[in-house]
Amino acid sequence: MYINYRIMEKTDIASVVTCLTDAFTQSEPMTSFLKIKKEDFSVFVEKNCLAAYEDKLSIIAETDKKIVGVRLTSRYKKTNPIVIQIPTTMLPIIVLLDQLHSKGHADLVESQCIHMKMLGVNEKYRNAGLAQNLLVETFKQANYLKYQYALVEATSEITQHIFLKKFQFKVLNKICYQSFAYQKQLVFVKMKKPKNCILMGKTLAGMIL
Repeated sequence: MYINYRIMEKTDIASVVTCLTDAFTQSEPMTSFLKIKKEDFSVFVEKNCLAAYEDKLSIIAETDKKIVGVRLTSRYKKTNPIVIQIPTTMLPIIVLLDQLHSKGHADLVESQCIHMKMLGVNEKYRNAGLAQNLLVETFKQANYLKYQYALVEATSEITQHIFLKKFQFKVLNKICYQSFAYQKQLVFVKMKKPKNCILMGKTLAGMIL
């Protein structure tokens, strides 16, 4: 099976939205636990894709001209200049991520840092190394564009393992899902695992890929 990896273009966005929406609503812990509807999540993803593609940091994996994997990445921004209408059902996720970013990286320089936002792999191609390959290609592109640092929210056990063990990212902040409160409600209290949502970072200079 030959997989081609390349930079996401604007013409890819519709297929990228489908890939990410399917992956997140099926298997991302918070999105699947809250049973976010595909039509709600896809609107959110499309806005993020439109904001990210010009940065030339997002990598897609394709085979037979079909997109089967995506690592959506953009230049890090402390405040989001793009107004995104967030579906009500997704607000607990957004609030948790905002709290996660409230500490641990205040000294980051926007122009020097990439923000790896979403990873999605078609279910037929999972456990085939695509996720790690997408990461490697992202790091290569970031190095080529002279970025110095990478930031990511690791929301699942698999991504946490990859970033901590495979790529030696450092933990910057973490929030326990079960104790997180949104509007005084413990919305993830019945989500058994993972235990934490983790913000991680790593210096890119000198990475051996």
